[in-house]
Amino acid sequence: MPHRPLRRKDVLRTPVPWSALLFFLLIVPHFKTAYIDTFASADMLFNVARVASMLITIALYVAKGHRADVRVGVLVLFEMCLLLSTLVNEGSLVALISTYGLGLGVYLLVDLYSDYPRAVVASVFFVGEVLVYLNLATMVLVPDGLYVSKLLGFYHNWVLGYKNQFLPFFICFATVAFLQMRYTGKRLRPTVLIAAMILSLILGRSATSLIVMVIFVFGMMIAETRAKLVFNPYFLAGVIVGAFFVIVLMSSSEMISGFIASIANRDVTFSGRTIVWSSVMDAIAQKPFLGWGVLTDEAHIALIDYAEASTAHNFYLEMLLSGGLSSFSTFLVFLILVLKKVKCCEGSYASKLFAMALFALGLAYMTEAYSNPILFALFAFAANADKYARGEKWGRSSVLSPNREAHSPDALSATH
Repeated sequence: MPHRPLRRKDVLRTPVPWSALLFFLLIVPHFKTAYIDTFASADMLFNVARVASMLITIALYVAKGHRADVRVGVLVLFEMCLLLSTLVNEGSLVALISTYGLGLGVYLLVDLYSDYPRAVVASVFFVGEVLVYLNLATMVLVPDGLYVSKLLGFYHNWVLGYKNQFLPFFICFATVAFLQMRYTGKRLRPTVLIAAMILSLILGRSATSLIVMVIFVFGMMIAETRAKLVFNPYFLAGVIVGAFFVIVLMSSSEMISGFIASIANRDVTFSGRTIVWSSVMDAIAQKPFLGWGVLTDEAHIALIDYAEASTAHNFYLEMLLSGGLSSFSTFLVFLILVLKKVKCCEGSYASKLFAMALFALGLAYMTEAYSNPILFALFAFAANADKYARGEKWGRSSVLSPNREAHSPDALSATH
């Protein structure tokens, strides 16, 4: 059949993927980095854009008649519990909104567009490439960092912020990189992106983040094997609970601390974190049910009475400190529901990926209390594991039959 040149009429008839474009525009502001905070006008612009994105997402939820499932309901209840704690204790509403409020917006956005899994993955993957390579370039060109953090005066801050704060971005980007690899069958770009993230952690000398990232990547390297227990979300959750009990709650024990020191070959205080944990647990004991509310960094330091305690350096303790048992138990129910959804798709690549991603995040939470709302995207991915598993099937079948591509879930994005 002779080649027919592309005509203007053909171009005009090509459907525009409006849904994919809208998702990209709505998700980009949520990838605001710490470096942007150093520019007042850009900081304000991104904050306005993030709030606008959240409001538009809620409006789309209503307009499209998207039915919120029980996970969304429990997550909203969790936000309300935190709000109550913050109001009662006269905490910081700005800190609450910028962390958990926007986190809810990210979750709803990814949840809303998970009907188009490959469009979501491609958008986040592209953002990841831009930010990771830009951050790595600045690390090579300016080894000591681009700026000094205002509160604690730390060096080693680059485009993605302080070296210990890379991991929330990296776990999210690595997750979509593995999915992109699976959907397209092409390995080069995802592999290079993952390698760039590992190199960034090596250059930043963040040991904990590097260990967590290596565990995540290694886990996905054996995803095609018959190792089922390793990817069982309930088993992995049990490992996290056991690690929390040993590392945090029993870190004051001489026997346990000696064992940790011999295995990890580092100081048993985890760079002073056990001192912070002890003070945080004392504060939790004072207000066990509602907690102290979400606090500013300055108020957090004043409460714990430790110069580097702008957070609890442990997500689980931070949750108990901010919202008490009421918020913590609600969030625990939310996590159980998310893990249940992952378990329902057990055996699929998406299920294994999300189980390992949440496991990596759970490990990272042992020594850090990340406030980056983009992490809620991981929970939304996992809560829609069945859709991303179907996206994998469509991606693989489209290679064999181009006609099937027209009926894939993402094909709808051209007309919505």
